Amino acid sequence: METGGITLMMKQKITAPILFILIALFALAACGDKGKEEASGEPEPAPLLPTAAAAAEFPTVVPTVVPAIVVENIPDLTNIEESAAWMKIQSEGHIVVGTAVEYAPFEFYNDNFQIEGFDIALMNAIAREMGVTVEFRDMAFDSFGDALFIGQIDLAISAIPVTPERAQIMNFSNIYLETNDSIAAAADSPMEAARLDHFVRYHGGVQTGSVYEGWLKKNLVESGLIAASDLSSYETISELIDALNRGDVEYIMLDKQVIDHLMANGEEFSHIMDGLYTHRFAIGMGKDELHLQAAVNRALAALQANGTVAQLAAAHLRMDTFLPIQEPYPLTDSSAPIGGCHDGMEYMADVTYDDDGMRNLTEFMLEQPFKKTWQIRNAGGCTWTTAYRLVYASGNKLSAYMNGSPINLPKEVAPGGIIHVTVPLASPFEAGIYHGIWELRDADDKGVGDHLSVGITVSDTPPLEPAPSN
Repeated sequence: METGGITLMMKQKITAPILFILIALFALAACGDKGKEEASGEPEPAPLLPTAAAAAEFPTVVPTVVPAIVVENIPDLTNIEESAAWMKIQSEGHIVVGTAVEYAPFEFYNDNFQIEGFDIALMNAIAREMGVTVEFRDMAFDSFGDALFIGQIDLAISAIPVTPERAQIMNFSNIYLETNDSIAAAADSPMEAARLDHFVRYHGGVQTGSVYEGWLKKNLVESGLIAASDLSSYETISELIDALNRGDVEYIMLDKQVIDHLMANGEEFSHIMDGLYTHRFAIGMGKDELHLQAAVNRALAALQANGTVAQLAAAHLRMDTFLPIQEPYPLTDSSAPIGGCHDGMEYMADVTYDDDGMRNLTEFMLEQPFKKTWQIRNAGGCTWTTAYRLVYASGNKLSAYMNGSPINLPKEVAPGGIIHVTVPLASPFEAGIYHGIWELRDADDKGVGDHLSVGITVSDTPPLEPAPSN
């Protein structure tokens, strides 16, 4: 794998910084209502609190706030030249943020097909504190490092744990959340586990490139407790969950909030255990973005101090106790060179069946074949080969893949080149609205750039016959 990519593994150590502030509980209701000016035609920002439908899934939680560590650690940047990206953000009052919208309750599409979740609400609050508008780009999770390097996005927020590997290819904000894992099995599973050596009899599943993949490989495979063949990796959460439901794996390991959310939304899992591994989330940005980093950290410190971050964690993640936020210390030499080419893909247009962001859906009959075509651009520095392929990533329903199969690119595409890519599909066998997400992957099965969306509505009522003409 190229070092320019983002490999999502390994554990991080954190130092405890400096300033302690007690956050009184009444401050939770005192979140600033700063807002921001919306540019003409800009979509409304995602809500800071969950929609009524999402909030109804859980009872109200009032967080117990422990003494918080407010981290400002803003360096003196007087003699540091501002980057072109930071000057553009200040000039336009607009910031572009990459996120992988398949990791509820951190980021997901709600029933109205708008992006929602804890990370989204936090980023909206940070943007308002900074006085800028924010645009979210739904992207492949492991494409963030390249997307930051080529300037396709300004920031990345998507439950990204800080690791030494990532610190080689991006800068981080201060830590905004600490969380841990959860192990789940099928509802009827006889699996029992209380410590690592109990896993020797079972076949596990993890998301490719996640911190959990790295942790289980180190503690189970490399330690000799299990064979490498007893741990399978899947590129997306949807593929991982499908593997568990099919019986291809006997347990999965994800963030506790994600497992809780899946079980609250109908997944019949058996909760095995949690707390094996703790990690800390931060916002990613380019390695030379010191002024942007300082601005994000100032906003994050203000939101931490006035109780906003704790309130959002209670509302979106159902966290009844909110732990102190800590800053990451420098994990590696930030001046280390980034080698290899940097891949990138930019979605340009829907060529067929343009759903206009799920606002204008084409109606199909049950099991009706059709072809979805997108126009995309090679926005990076790597030449796409015919080993690159489009793969279904996730959707709002199990059948949102619409009977599609992975499709290899028909030809090589040089950097800057534009191509039409087509996937043969068929409408599902039940009436309803379907939203499917597709992803470009390279020869190593690493996600590249923007996600591609297809939205349709399916009817089980035959169309009216046209009246006969006289």
